[in-house]
Amino acid sequence: MGTNVQLLAATIFTIFLVGIVAIAIFIWYKAKKEEDGKLIKQKLYKIRSGYFVVLLTTLVVLLGFTLNTLPYFESNGGKDSKPADFTVSAVGIQWAWMITEGTIEENGLEFAGQFDLVYPVHKLIEFQVTATDVNHGFGIYDEDGRLLVQTQAMPGYVNRLRYTFDKPGTYHIICMEYCGAAHQVMMSKIEVQ
Repeated sequence: MGTNVQLLAATIFTIFLVGIVAIAIFIWYKAKKEEDGKLIKQKLYKIRSGYFVVLLTTLVVLLGFTLNTLPYFESNGGKDSKPADFTVSAVGIQWAWMITEGTIEENGLEFAGQFDLVYPVHKLIEFQVTATDVNHGFGIYDEDGRLLVQTQAMPGYVNRLRYTFDKPGTYHIICMEYCGAAHQVMMSKIEVQ
């Protein structure tokens, strides 16, 4: 779906860009004659006003259309959101992820050891993400190195990231924000079967 939305946005942008270039060429061509200056200025203001109304209307319609597809309400546990099948705590510390099953409230910020986390495919997993020291970027990558989802791990705040893995494999959790000298080793993984 993301590719289709991007293609639509690129097409709309291109249409508006071509319109702006056409208007600029029209004005340049007509402005060669000095006596037509006032007439061109009046036409330009009409064209500009119409263009602004069309642009504003298009943006409002697109905004209204796309707001329904954003995952914010569901990911924040809104009243209509589906309960997660599994909950995972992910706590960032320099330079590791403490990842355990259960909520942050159940586990706290203490780390009892790394477990191999294995989940079934097509199940909704809620990651409760926080940090103990500095900001970290919590990114989940597939086996081909493509970023699937991300959020921030911030001290004193729990971000909830909900995701359904649609195919089995090993998924890597990598820190996406520079957090110190050993930032590059801040990795973990989960298995989906």
